[in-house]
Amino acid sequence: MIALKILVLEDNVIVANDIKNIIQKAGHKDPEICHTYIDALRIMMEEPIDLALVDIELHEEKSGIDFAKQVNKSMPIPIVFLTSHSDDEKFKEASQTNPANYILKPFHAKGLMFQIELAYNQFHAKVKRDNEYMFFPIAQGLKKIKRKNVILIEAKGYTSYIYIKDQKLPEQFSINIGELSKTFTEPLFYKISRSCIINLEYVAEINNNIMRIESLQKTVVIPTNQKSKFLKRINIIRREK
Repeated sequence: MIALKILVLEDNVIVANDIKNIIQKAGHKDPEICHTYIDALRIMMEEPIDLALVDIELHEEKSGIDFAKQVNKSMPIPIVFLTSHSDDEKFKEASQTNPANYILKPFHAKGLMFQIELAYNQFHAKVKRDNEYMFFPIAQGLKKIKRKNVILIEAKGYTSYIYIKDQKLPEQFSINIGELSKTFTEPLFYKISRSCIINLEYVAEINNNIMRIESLQKTVVIPTNQKSKFLKRINIIRREK
């Protein structure tokens, strides 16, 4: 494990010092300890930070969630939330910032560092996976396509049509969709039928068995025998009864 530069946003001085000692003993770089939202943002602008450990509840107008939202706009790094209680509403709000992990107080030194290092590794594994390039055979050679920019793949006979972000027309390749399904896999992609793979990031709307795909003037029919399984795969906010 490389030595990480960690920012700690914690307004409890005693807890912050405990975390600082744990991080140092684990062999990481001296952490940046911040007690306020403004100080943490300033450090983020001045120092290269690998990961932020953030208390959700700060005793000021801004919260740790506000900090995470601001960081996500321009400085994508893994954010691990600290919290002393499991408040469902706070958890839902925090989840909107896509944190790398949550740690409940009180915590143990080994457990804290395990969760921090796990969050860092998983975050960067996802970044690497989302930014993978793939090369597809064309008449005169190979064409490079960024994996996460693939919106939809449709098969017609022995031809696969790949719809790509910011392209009006799909790319056509003589590749079996069964082979493509081994590469375009979950959690980002979902094979909705024998002839169609979708990027879940681009599902804009579902109405009965019809799915509208964002960025395309196109809809996809969800097979009846796949609908239940597909709905379990996406995040749905249920209405209160």
